This record gives sequence, C-alpha cells and structure tokens, in this order.
Amino acid sequence: MAKRLDIDAWEEEFIRLFVAKVDEEPLYDYIHLYRKGLSPAEAVTAYLQENPDYAEKLEDLAEPAPVEPLPPLTPEEFLRKARELEARAAARQRLSEFCPECARRMGSKKICKCGYKRPKGG
Repeated sequence: MAKRLDIDAWEEEFIRLFVAKVDEEPLYDYIHLYRKGLSPAEAVTAYLQENPDYAEKLEDLAEPAPVEPLPPLTPEEFLRKARELEARAAARQRLSEFCPECARRMGSKKICKCGYKRPKGG
C-alpha cells in the first residue's frame, strides 16, 4: 500500500498540477478529494469533472485561435506602406521638438514653460 501524503504536501501538489493544467488556482473546495484518498493527479481530474465551469477554460487552452495569414502585398502596396511609415517617422521627429500642450518649441529641454514635462523614455 502506498504511503499517503500529509494534507499540506497533497494540497501543494494538487494546486501545482491544477495550475499547470488550467493556468489558474482552484476556486472551489477540494479537501473532500483528499479525504476520499485520491492522489493529487486523480483529484485534479475529479475536480474538473465536478466543476464543469472549468470546461470552457480547458477548451480555450486546448484549441488556440487559428492564425490567419496576412494577404500578400503587391510591390506597389508595399512601397506605399513603406513611404507612409517613413512619413510618419519624419513627422514624429519634427513634432518632437514642440510642446504638445502649448506648441512652444522645446528642443531638447525636458520641461516647457507651460509646465508640461516630457516623459523620460521619449
């Protein structure tokens, strides 16, 4: 006969297995499964059968949403998008020297006369 785990070790193993399977901790009571003498792995299976609201979560984890490939771009579309991105980057660069609150020229300063402070990352 296999040695039965004490309740703390059983509970830790049950939670570890459950989180590995469902990606969240159990919401409902599960100690009755320990009292039945089930191993942690058997208890996880029984717990999921007792609580059907986890079925949706398991279905979501089992079948990820199919990834649809992007339609191929023609060379003209690709060039148009590249020019658009370059234009946006150039506009962002030009506008970065002005205060977004009052439109004063800030240059490389971090704070404007109106009180606007430029974020640290930008």
